[in-house]
Order: sequence, then structure tokens, then C-alpha cells
Amino acid sequence: LNLTIKKMAVKLETAEQWRSLFDSINTVLFDCQGVLFLGSSDVIPQAGQTIDYIRALGKRLCFVTNSSIHSRSDCVDKFQSLNFTAYKDEMYPCSYAAAHYLKKMGYAGKVYLMSGSGTQYEIEAMGMKCIGVGPAPLEGNLEDWMNEPLESDVGAVVIGADYHISYLKIMRAVSYLNDPAC
Repeated sequence: LNLTIKKMAVKLETAEQWRSLFDSINTVLFDCQGVLFLGSSDVIPQAGQTIDYIRALGKRLCFVTNSSIHSRSDCVDKFQSLNFTAYKDEMYPCSYAAAHYLKKMGYAGKVYLMSGSGTQYEIEAMGMKCIGVGPAPLEGNLEDWMNEPLESDVGAVVIGADYHISYLKIMRAVSYLNDPAC
């Protein structure tokens, strides 16, 4: 095995080095939580000005987050509440990534969803129907749950942050995944 290791990181020490870097790229990706803001209202110092500056240079901005509870519109609302300029087509939460992936794969059916309303919104915006969202009250016993009939037209399972997670919902997700039609 012959591996060539290239130096990946370069310390930028001069303004000219920074200009050269920015001249060589078209798109800048930002993570959101912990990079631009903390929690619901604590803005990282100079984050808004940095976004505006990079946008003024004519660069494309993309904001990525692993939050599955927020839709792209939710992300824009959050940015605006923090006085950041942002647009829906710049937002890439994992809720959108999951929906986009299903659509790109040609899937248009029903999705068993264990995630928040943001993921539901993004999947339904792509023309698919979601089931499993919200609480699943535990009624009966384990044998009843195991024998509960599944909807026959579910062909995908998507799991993200689910404030209503339960043993029953996990069993349903696994049951769908064990179904060869899914």
C-alpha cells in the first residue's frame, strides 16, 4: 500500500494569503449551532458581519445543520430573529437533505417518519406523505404491538430527533425496515 500524504492545512498569515484563498472559492459553507450562534439567542461575535462581508464579495453561502427538527423556512426565521440575512435556498438542514435524497432516488411514496415537524414539512413539500409523526400512545401489550398490521404502502423510514420517541415507534420502524417491500 503506497499512500501519498499531502499537506491539507495551510496557515494563512497575511491579507494577501486570505485574498488568494477567497479568490479561489465560489461557495462558503457555515455550520450554524456553535459557529454562528449558541442556543436560541446568543450570537457569536462578528458572525452577522462576517456573513454580510462574504456575501458582498459575491460568494455563494450555504448554511448546514444536523438539526432534523427544523425546516429550511424555520432556519430562515431563526436567522432573521438573530438579525442575520439569509434565504431559504441557502439553508441545508438534514431535514431537507433527507427529503431531497428520497426525491432524487425517485421515491414518491409513503414515509414512516420518526422525526420532528421540520422533516415532515420538507418530505411533504417533495410530494411524499408521512406517517408516524407525533406521539404513539402505548396501548395493549408487547404481543399486540408485534402483531399490529403495518400500512402496506410504506417504502421508506426516516429517523431524526423525535421528541415523542417510544418503544412502540421503534418497533414500527424496525418492522417496516424488515419488510422486503420497504
